[in-house]
Amino acid sequence: MRHPRHIAICAAVVVASGCWGLYWLPQRELEAGGLTGGWGTIAQYVIPLALLAPIALWRWFRGRVTGAGFVLLGTLMGGGIVCYAMSFLLTEVVRALLLFYLTPLWATLIEIAIARRRPGWSRVLSLALALAGVWIVFGDTGEFPWPRNAGDWLALAGGAMIAAGATRAHAVQPEGVFGLLFSFFLYGSVVSIVLSLLLAD
Repeated sequence: MRHPRHIAICAAVVVASGCWGLYWLPQRELEAGGLTGGWGTIAQYVIPLALLAPIALWRWFRGRVTGAGFVLLGTLMGGGIVCYAMSFLLTEVVRALLLFYLTPLWATLIEIAIARRRPGWSRVLSLALALAGVWIVFGDTGEFPWPRNAGDWLALAGGAMIAAGATRAHAVQPEGVFGLLFSFFLYGSVVSIVLSLLLAD
């Protein structure tokens, strides 16, 4: 049974996907402006976290959910986008986009493994086309199209984490949006700092 706002949801997904597909533009601009080594990504998380922190503190004093307890959810969702953002600094844009947008593949595998759902023919067709696109771009040498560098692996990991995070959000069903936002920026900040240290060279 379709959701009553099915069309609006689909439109929102299209717009959001398009925006994330253009995310490499500000990443490259920040890098060109001197925020190298992941500092641009860190700033994109730490600044919103600093703005949300007073509200989270106020909610905590009032006994309301802040989102700080959503450790796994925040790490998966926030960390997934961090991996995606940093992949643009370490690999070609088209490779990062293709690998990150394999997210439906991971979501399907999670559905099969956890929810025991069989994918429909439309899902199978879309996944086949996605994998064919990856093979065309990555298999130009005739070899199996494995990720070739750290940026490729980060993009691939980012997509998998987002799929797992969406599954976790569906299971947790957090009340309101603030908890999701705060956990996203809180644990995304942690992941961005850790990754920047690990990839400093």
